[in-house]
Amino acid sequence: MEADDEGTYGWLTVNYILQGTKINVGNQIGALDWGGASAQITYAFPEHSNNRISPTTMKSKTMSVFGKHFDVFTKSHMCYGQAEVINRYLLKLVLKKFRKQEQQDLSQRHGEFFRKTTIEAPCQPALTRGQNNFEVDLTEALQNSKCVSDLVDSNFKVWLSN
Repeated sequence: MEADDEGTYGWLTVNYILQGTKINVGNQIGALDWGGASAQITYAFPEHSNNRISPTTMKSKTMSVFGKHFDVFTKSHMCYGQAEVINRYLLKLVLKKFRKQEQQDLSQRHGEFFRKTTIEAPCQPALTRGQNNFEVDLTEALQNSKCVSDLVDSNFKVWLSN
């Protein structure tokens, strides 16, 4: 399903559950769909609104629902879904650790050290006895996510693959 359709159908579902067939621009609410890879924000605005969205930055379309016409605006944000945000967060923590130790002689170390490493994650809830350290395996995240590959430089990628 296209991201814009995902947002639009999410908006319709939420408003149908809340308003039934009596949905109108005055009683509708916006919807935020926070998926695994992306997030969509969607809402309807009055047909003659002065707050028109630029078609180059946001997509809007007219849809008919229960005999009523809605101008529905939706915007999709790739890489800001829950799973991808966590991948980006963990990768940044590993990169911070890598940069700290980069000043040391890393020629003796192997990329495996950072592919599967223990990091401190200060924003994560404490797991046991006040500890918020946990093991991270970046191999799959780096190989399968377009959202994290832009965060690492070529030196890190090369060193990690050794």
